[in-house]
Amino acid sequence: MKSIFKFAILFIGLICSSPLYSKADPIDKKGLKQKRSTKHLVHRMKGWKYVVSTQEKQPLFFTKKYSKNGRLAYRTIYQVYDANNKPISLITAVHNKARKTVEVSVKDLQIERFPIVNIESITYDVPFTGRFGSIGKVGAIGKGKSKTEAPSQLTLRFLNKRFDYVKVINIADAHEDTDKNLQVFILDE
Repeated sequence: MKSIFKFAILFIGLICSSPLYSKADPIDKKGLKQKRSTKHLVHRMKGWKYVVSTQEKQPLFFTKKYSKNGRLAYRTIYQVYDANNKPISLITAVHNKARKTVEVSVKDLQIERFPIVNIESITYDVPFTGRFGSIGKVGAIGKGKSKTEAPSQLTLRFLNKRFDYVKVINIADAHEDTDKNLQVFILDE
């Protein structure tokens, strides 16, 4: 009888300490922990923020999604997070196939008034699968003696040979003529 009682206590103790069974959350009305659905998990990709004044790269994360507005307008939206998973910027690239233009805007989520900090536009003649964009002052920094790897002001690439959605490889977070300390988001995963 004592061995059965010891076995029962040991068995109950194992069940209660198992990760499959846990004590009910007193705040939860059902008394059970809810399983999270993997359907709504978003894959975050790793990128970098290049600080022009110090020439250093800092890690960041981003998500991207695609949408179509109208017949010939294709939108790519990047949500950018810092290393602590705090949203810092929203980058939107709109490709108008009829006009052969791509406009990329950077919205700083930490600024309440006038959050759009940069808008870059590119026009092309014939679409191709290579990189295209604008070197600007950011890309021109360090191309001489120092041989740094400073990214361009804006670099894009089409996702496929249908030439509809664009991929933003990098973009400056402020226009090159502003007094803000220039930083460039590098989103080439």
